[in-house]
Amino acid sequence: MEKIPFAQKDSLAKEDKYERQFRSYMEYLDLSNEDLQKPLLDVGAGDTAFIQYLRSVLGNKQAYGVEMRAGELGSPKEGAVQANGFNLPFKDCAFDIVTAKHYLPQFVNNEDEMVQALNELIRVTTTGGKIVGDIATPEKELAKLNEETDEKTKVWLRNRYEGAKKLQVFLEQLKTAGHKVDFKEGPKSQFKDGPLASKIVTIYKA
Repeated sequence: MEKIPFAQKDSLAKEDKYERQFRSYMEYLDLSNEDLQKPLLDVGAGDTAFIQYLRSVLGNKQAYGVEMRAGELGSPKEGAVQANGFNLPFKDCAFDIVTAKHYLPQFVNNEDEMVQALNELIRVTTTGGKIVGDIATPEKELAKLNEETDEKTKVWLRNRYEGAKKLQVFLEQLKTAGHKVDFKEGPKSQFKDGPLASKIVTIYKA
């Protein structure tokens, strides 16, 4: 069998990583092929592997990824932007699709940050466009509590439980502003006490 040169192995590994991330987003957030060709922003994008796939393989040069931590981004990449999600460096109504995989659950412990982060996602989304992400549900947070949990962790989890309730309430309140908000059960994620269902939220901007 012919050996693959080391540099080529690195290239294949990178392509495989990008495709795995792409498939993960597609399945987890239930994105359509049409979504992937539109101006798209991924917030909390990590190393932007999803965006790199959209740009290099699907040819969507209107796809951008925002990540606050420079260490996650690594070397400079096309379409990758280091920025704070509270102040996205894009104009109003810039994107038809905004993805936020594992992004919103970060804010369940701080209601002000939660509202600010969501409003910023809405600001950069076009009228009629959509924001797709997952949320921490109260049930999911509470399910992590057990008799063996130490008191400090119990307090932290109870705070997350209350924050998750506030997040759901705020998302429901978006409907009063005319936005459409849909919830659906997402793929199950494995936790040490068993599988827990995630909840996917889609906000259609009015």
